[in-house]
Amino acid sequence: MARVKKILFVLDMLGFFGGPERRAFRLAKGLKNKGLEVSIISIMKPEENMVSKAQSEGIKVYPLTHEGNKALKSFRIDVFLKLRKLINSINPDTLFTFEFLADYTTKMALLGKNIPIYTFIGSTVWKWEKKWHRKIFMEHFVKKSKLYIANSESVKKNVVRVLPKTGSKIAILYNPIDTEEFRPFSEEEKYKIRSKFGFKSNELLIGSVVRFYNPKGADVLIEAFAKNGVNAKLLLVGDGSQKEQLIGLTKKLGVAEKVIFLGALEATSEIYNLFNICVVPSQKGGFDNVVVEAMACGIPTVATDATGISEIAKDGRDLIITETDAISISKGINRILKNPALFFKNGREFILNKLALEKIIERLLELING
Repeated sequence: MARVKKILFVLDMLGFFGGPERRAFRLAKGLKNKGLEVSIISIMKPEENMVSKAQSEGIKVYPLTHEGNKALKSFRIDVFLKLRKLINSINPDTLFTFEFLADYTTKMALLGKNIPIYTFIGSTVWKWEKKWHRKIFMEHFVKKSKLYIANSESVKKNVVRVLPKTGSKIAILYNPIDTEEFRPFSEEEKYKIRSKFGFKSNELLIGSVVRFYNPKGADVLIEAFAKNGVNAKLLLVGDGSQKEQLIGLTKKLGVAEKVIFLGALEATSEIYNLFNICVVPSQKGGFDNVVVEAMACGIPTVATDATGISEIAKDGRDLIITETDAISISKGINRILKNPALFFKNGREFILNKLALEKIIERLLELING
């Protein structure tokens, strides 16, 4: 088999917040650094800052439409034809699709064509499961994927559950981390960040990057924080349909003055280095980026076992892994507080040894080059 040289990524949307998009961007950057020609198609309108970021890395970005979710409707013939024409013009050696909607749209666009497709899946919750027509097409399209690539065992099991024929061609590739981008800050850098956001250098800040809808667990985290009673502030980075409900919950639990909603900011090293402790309260999921990004920044981290991290990390050594309920999360915070320096050191070392971008890219190249 000839080695792949030209790779095209097809995403629902190139944006800064979503896990699949962050995973895709890092893989694209890593492959570009290996000398491959890499391009990205964003089916929905991409975010301009991410387009600029990709282009600065030498990655070409092609916005397919200027639409939102409507571009991913089941039978958008115009979208399929436009995508087919664009893929033909790029003429890649192989395609990477991320999540089922981008995969479905790409495969509809390429009916009758034989381009190797690798389908990356990082979620366990898919609305299309309840739509019989989508499921029929998804089952039919399994044969068009050369390989399905899940980012955890739990995701793999769920993919096989809904599409049993994928069982013979599915691999696991954990989310990569750019350890130069996500790094521990010096005390001076942390002081400047806290000053920028209006926090004192000696305040205990417990933080999370979390979307405000189930099953991400922001409500459970607020409850855990209230139960804990620690003299700290809880910083929530994110947004979503449950925001007003969550604000109401902070008032009900008497912690409204201690819970700070920072808004839908990009989860950068700067954000993580605001925190003394990062808590990831996901109730369901695949392999949560927030967990490993925080660990890469040397932030002592508490994560539920639903985040997927327990598959490869050790509780009490690399981070604290808890059950998904508020009491368990509260106890996890206390375990961190007893020895935060241990988890600062061990978390960063774990990422460098297991999930550094260069290591994940080597594994990916093994998969696609045979």
